[in-house]
Amino acid sequence: MRAVLHLAGNVAPVLAGLVTAPLTARSLGPAARGELAIVLLISVFVGLVGALGLGLLARHDVAANPGTMHEWSKRGRRISGFSVTAALVVGVGLGLGLGLGSEELIATAVLFTLAGMSASKSVDANILIVSGYTRQFGTANLAASATICLGIVGAFVAGVLTLWLVIGLNAASLAVQMILIVVPRAELLKRTPPEGLAHERFGSLVRRAWRAWRAQVTEALVIRADSILIMTQASVQVVGLYAVTALIPQIAYQVFQTMIQHSYAIAPLVRIRERTRILWQVCIVVSLPLSAAGGLAAFILVPILFGPSFIASLEWLLPACMVAIGLAGLTPILQHFAVSGSDSWFPIALLVGATASGLCGVVVNTATGLVVLAVMFLVTAGIYVYLVAGPKMFCVSWLSIRHLFWRER
Repeated sequence: MRAVLHLAGNVAPVLAGLVTAPLTARSLGPAARGELAIVLLISVFVGLVGALGLGLLARHDVAANPGTMHEWSKRGRRISGFSVTAALVVGVGLGLGLGLGSEELIATAVLFTLAGMSASKSVDANILIVSGYTRQFGTANLAASATICLGIVGAFVAGVLTLWLVIGLNAASLAVQMILIVVPRAELLKRTPPEGLAHERFGSLVRRAWRAWRAQVTEALVIRADSILIMTQASVQVVGLYAVTALIPQIAYQVFQTMIQHSYAIAPLVRIRERTRILWQVCIVVSLPLSAAGGLAAFILVPILFGPSFIASLEWLLPACMVAIGLAGLTPILQHFAVSGSDSWFPIALLVGATASGLCGVVVNTATGLVVLAVMFLVTAGIYVYLVAGPKMFCVSWLSIRHLFWRER
């Protein structure tokens, strides 16, 4: 039951997005849907910046010594206190820049304030996970997704679904998630004898936090690079149109992530280099029929589910499917980079590729820029795998794949 709830909690946000996307699209229209996409995207990065990579450090230290969870929890709360103010300023500035009305501006400010508490939430969530409280963590994610899903469905049925309400429901889901994480964390702290953290120089802590934070931000930028490119080069209405087809690479990324997590559950002792090589091969192969199926489903369902206003989004099907294939090559590399943390050339190469795709978008058109972005993802991933595995990257072994994904009985 605990494993089921944990898995359901990971998948729930994607399923909630699939359910609510047609409803918000029909109620808001392309322009307001684009504003919503921008607000939610920026709030994610505000949360990542505010977390400072402390969640991963807390997981590592608490796993080695559970008593240190008391100090880590305090550290997360202290840092969140500083980041909330900065997040609020960013939220208000973004709302004014988008020309949002007063209700939308207030909802955005609340959302960003809660996003600014991400350091505390990230630390507490990792404390729960490493302490075996995965059921409670999964329940928190499920409740957060249910808040959004039920709220949007109810408002749509009642005919009152507006932009400020959707933003407010996202803020409410964050609040629900944080409450359901804080409560079991407080109970866990009561049952765990406190122990001070081992002495660590400030410089060492900063370096550890920087490595963890760098990997998290790199991953977040990569999986949203297509949306960022659209937002910097197109109108808000086009952003809203692309947000529909962007579901294809977003769902594909979750599939690749699930494959990676499954491989760790089945074969935890496989060396990281071998795991990365095999996952790279399998993800790219899987991405081809997955992208084709996603494109076909979008072609059939978008006019039905999203309405006539979003038929123009079908023009972005090919770039979105290409981005999904590019993510297939890059997703296994991101997990290797997060573990190794020593491949400093990798984020630089990604930045160069993103810049090249942006220039192509300006010179030719945005759709071409997205295709170039996907190609740069594949090229960068291929170079990384070659440096990790050498010519062996082209050797496909069914036995190795089976060992990684199927438990021997």
